[in-house]
Order: sequence, then C-alpha cells, then structure tokens
Amino acid sequence: MIAYRLKVAVAWIFVFIVLGCGAVAASPMLRHYLAAVLNDPVNLPALKSDARVHYESGAEACARAVAALLPTAIELSRKRSAGPSRASRRSASTPPTKLTPERTVLKIRRSQPRPGRAA
Repeated sequence: MIAYRLKVAVAWIFVFIVLGCGAVAASPMLRHYLAAVLNDPVNLPALKSDARVHYESGAEACARAVAALLPTAIELSRKRSAGPSRASRRSASTPPTKLTPERTVLKIRRSQPRPGRAA
C-alpha cells in the first residue's frame, strides 16, 4: 500500500513538472522571465577596467570596445534627456487637450466613413 501511494505521489509530481514546463514553453512572458532569472549578468565576469561592463567568456575584446564607448553614450543620453520636454515644445497658443468621453466619441465618429461617401 505504501509503495502504491509513493508511486502515485511521484506520478503527480512528474505531472506537475511537465505541466509547469509546458506553461513556461507556451507563455512568452514566463519564458522570458525564466531566461532572465537564469541569465543574470551579475554571474558573468566584469571587465577589470570598467566594472559596469559584463561579458561572456571569449568576448573580452568586445567588452573593452563597449567600455571605451560607454562614457560617450552616457553623456549623449544625458544631453538628449535634458533637452526640452514634450510639454515645453508645444506652442503656447495650443492649449492642452483633455481626453473626455465626448471627445472620444466625436473622434470615433469622425474616423468612421460617412454614409453615401466612398471610403
């Protein structure tokens, strides 16, 4: 009796493992999460000259090239993000539009073809 229960327990564990693997394989979100968990860059070796750059074995030359370009890329990113915001680029005469239910319905009605006209 104990051997039978043990076999049933092992079979159910096997079924749950197979279903879990099937769910991970079928769902892109779960598959990407699992890949991110298993491929943590902290586990990769860091470049000695710049600890922010991690690389796989055999790619040290590429890592050095990335480390050389990194300060320029960071500075360019900071300059572009410190530029004028979207709200300040809007002209002063254009008031900000509020999305209300009436405007949404009006927008939908305008986008639909009018009766009697060719689309």
